Order: sequence, then structure tokens, then C-alpha cells
Amino acid sequence: MPQVTAVGHAAILAAIQRYVPALVYTLYIWTRRLDLLRQLEKMKEMETSELNTEENVDELA
Repeated sequence: MPQVTAVGHAAILAAIQRYVPALVYTLYIWTRRLDLLRQLEKMKEMETSELNTEENVDELA
């Protein structure tokens, strides 16, 4: 197994500190976008079912 020098170790830690928060933030943003898309789809389904219900009531009247 290769040995990591102190300089290499410092470089790895610096890269983690620099890029990992950005990756976490990016994942958070994508998760929020997916949640919003799901909510939009549910709202569209609810509107469609409400319209269908109103049409059924009109037909019965």
C-alpha cells in the first residue's frame, strides 16, 4: 500500500475542504428541485381530479 506524504495528505484535505461542501450544496439544490417538481405534479393531479369531479356534478344535474 502506498504511503501518503505530509504534503500529499495536506493536499487531499485541502481538496476535500474545498469541493465537498459544494457537492453537498449541489445535492441539496437538486433534492429541493425534485421536491418542487413532485409538488407541482401533485397539484396538477388535484386540479385535474377537481375538474373531473365538477364535470361529473354538472352531468348529474
